[in-house]
Amino acid sequence: MTVTLTEEQYTTLAGWAESYGTAEDMYTTIRELTDLIERANSMTRQFLLVRWRDANAQYQGDLGTDWPPQHQQQLLRFTTPWTYEDVMDAVNAQTTNPVTVEVTSDRTGTVGWYAIDDWFNR
Repeated sequence: MTVTLTEEQYTTLAGWAESYGTAEDMYTTIRELTDLIERANSMTRQFLLVRWRDANAQYQGDLGTDWPPQHQQQLLRFTTPWTYEDVMDAVNAQTTNPVTVEVTSDRTGTVGWYAIDDWFNR
């Protein structure tokens, strides 16, 4: 059996798989499946996890380690790599006054966080 999806449909499916797999401890199984599909179709995953603070927001907790979930977003596509402008467009669509924008390619969001300017060598 062959199943055909558009790139947009697969990107949506892969994003859901990432979110569900992480939440339900099924990450390895789902990643193996999506890796297999991507290899079979010569696809290159362009994934970034981005988080930010809003200068106008009130925060509780430790500003160094507590990141509200509404100030985080997964960016996923299978075309060109993400650019600084792409990431900032995504952040600016979510908030009006972003500060301390950080990115990582770690799908679990536990390691490898860099200031956006450092990530893109600006």
